[in-house]
Amino acid sequence: CRNTPGVATRCCAMPPVEEEMTVMRSAAPANLERADERVLILAPRGRNAELIDGALARAGFTRRLCRDVDELCRAMTAAEPAGAVVLCEEALNRPGLGCLVATLGGQPPWSEIPLLVLTGGGRTTRGSIEVARVLGPRGNVTLMERPVRILTLLSAVRTALRARRRQYEVRDLLSREHAARAAAEAANKAKDHFLATLSHELRTPLNPVLMTICAMQTDPALPSQFHDDVDLIRRSVELESKLIDDLLDLTRIARGKLELHLEAVDVHALVDHAVRTCCESESRRKRLRIAADLAATRPFVWADAARLTQVFWNLVKNAVKFTPEGGAVTVRTSNASDGTIAIDVADTGIGIEPHAAGRIFDAFEQENRSITRRYGGLGLGLAICKALVELHGGTIAVRSEGKGKGATFTVRLSSVREPAAPGPASRGIGDTLQPGGEADPADRQPLSVLLVEDHEMTARVMSRLLRQAGYLVTVAPDVETAKRLTDQGPFDVVISDLGLPDGTGLDVMKHLRARHGIPAIAVSGYGMEEDVRQTREAGFGEHLVKPIDLPKLQAAIGRVMAGVRGDVSHDRAPI
Repeated sequence: CRNTPGVATRCCAMPPVEEEMTVMRSAAPANLERADERVLILAPRGRNAELIDGALARAGFTRRLCRDVDELCRAMTAAEPAGAVVLCEEALNRPGLGCLVATLGGQPPWSEIPLLVLTGGGRTTRGSIEVARVLGPRGNVTLMERPVRILTLLSAVRTALRARRRQYEVRDLLSREHAARAAAEAANKAKDHFLATLSHELRTPLNPVLMTICAMQTDPALPSQFHDDVDLIRRSVELESKLIDDLLDLTRIARGKLELHLEAVDVHALVDHAVRTCCESESRRKRLRIAADLAATRPFVWADAARLTQVFWNLVKNAVKFTPEGGAVTVRTSNASDGTIAIDVADTGIGIEPHAAGRIFDAFEQENRSITRRYGGLGLGLAICKALVELHGGTIAVRSEGKGKGATFTVRLSSVREPAAPGPASRGIGDTLQPGGEADPADRQPLSVLLVEDHEMTARVMSRLLRQAGYLVTVAPDVETAKRLTDQGPFDVVISDLGLPDGTGLDVMKHLRARHGIPAIAVSGYGMEEDVRQTREAGFGEHLVKPIDLPKLQAAIGRVMAGVRGDVSHDRAPI
């Protein structure tokens, strides 16, 4: 629209004739009374604003006239966004253009409000060039040279609003997606909290049972007729703990929260440890022949020793579990020409049907329900093995000739050069550290231990076993008692549960760091990553996850007393 002195004012080129008015009325959009689809108009000179507003009103559009660029920019950023903007070029002086550019740059990601800029008629002005240069790359801008016919303007506005509606659809989709993501994250947090609480509640009563049974097994006064029964109880408790670990591991893997601490490790040392410690009583009871043929000449790999041992432990345990009496389990290693090392765990057990081999590594998957009923388990071990091996950049596969013909699981990893100095794994991952690095705590000055534990049975069993091992033990059932006791007398080490009735073990550790500097060990049924991170940041030297036995606790005491101040150890079965 243009207002020229001495010339009759025209809207978009000429007064609308009757034919054009009829077309305009028939093309009027329906249901446009929406605040977020209103058209903002800025035409500061003459009757341009009035004429544009009248034409849009007759066509059924919702409008708003703006006095200046500042008002236009405020309207564009209002709570109810505009659908389109019609403005005349002469409204955009340099400050106004800067304000509009800043407003366009502040739009949300989904928004690109359409701008219809009416430029000078018949010639390209310096202002038109500046508008095109500045606004062109920054928004959905259409330059319309005047004079413009009414139908052309209405058609452009209608097209702009259709594009705007599609933006609103994208906005709504994003909003729903964000809401769904927030709901999923909230559900994940709730699930994590539930799993952590469930883990704690299941582990806590297992702890005194395991500690008592382990002590009974080493008691020479235990009648021989009870040895098998005590061993059965111990294996059952360890199995329950392993099932809890598997559930938590699967959750960590699914969320990408499983951290690997990589170093050059000796596969042979890990395999040897798994073979020596896995299912010893069961293999003896079933009279199984377990052999290791470690023929690989390049046995080192870049791996997390604890997690890779977990893989081998699970594979050997499965082989023992599914092999009948008098059978055999063999672990072999070999190097291939492609620079990899293969670890085969072969058994003479029940075998795998061909149709089941493809899903054997799926979570909660076992060949059929009769196997689940007969052998137990949740079907998580192989799924965890597959995930751990793949996190190490390796592969795991199974082959079997069918039912009753045994199975062979093969792990393949990239081998690396032997390190100059043997890593911890090559020295023996199963080695037990004694308190203070000594063989027997009775050979030195007894350590004074403060045990902070509110579970009465756990406190009674742990304190009794520690005293029998030569420690001086004082028990505190809550945070306040622990603070008072540490203020009254010196202690060499503090062993604290995390969940306490009047606070947490973190509160105890905060008090110790502020006043005493006593080394401390966290013993808890909570073992998620967040729990370990919090204990590390609080200053605990070790984080042991229940259930634990006395040798494991003594080893942790020995490490903190020896001044080991590395990352918090997250003790976990079966390692």
